[in-house]
Amino acid sequence: MNPLKQTVVANPSDVLRRALVQSAVMLGALVVVAVAVAWPVAGTPGLWGAVLGAGIAGVFLLITTIAVLATMKASPAATLGAVMGSWLVKMVAIFVVLLALRPLDFYSKPTLFIVTALSIVVVLVTESLAVIKSKAPYVEPAPRTPSGQQIED
Repeated sequence: MNPLKQTVVANPSDVLRRALVQSAVMLGALVVVAVAVAWPVAGTPGLWGAVLGAGIAGVFLLITTIAVLATMKASPAATLGAVMGSWLVKMVAIFVVLLALRPLDFYSKPTLFIVTALSIVVVLVTESLAVIKSKAPYVEPAPRTPSGQQIED
């Protein structure tokens, strides 16, 4: 049995939607596991470190997929602009968020780091597998009659 069971999709946006949903579900599962491990080990700061780490990584990674989905029907230049613009906004936002969190002590910094790193890996692997497992046609096939003859326009 092929572990990468392929799914034929008619619309490329279906692949990205599937990747977005699967990534969100896997990120949610990671949050549950991270909280279940971090809370007993590091107490309430571990809980907050796990939630913040998954939240920061998840939001910032999933925004790229949302930007591509939102501009899928636009020109490639518009899609590139949206992705690069969202990247720039995310970099400034992550800098501000981490700068604001730095002096605070209500969360566990090691837990934040570990869960952020795990969240990045989980989301990227899940999105990659969703794309790899799909088969999207590169071209639109010509319409055919039931007997297999190509229909000319």
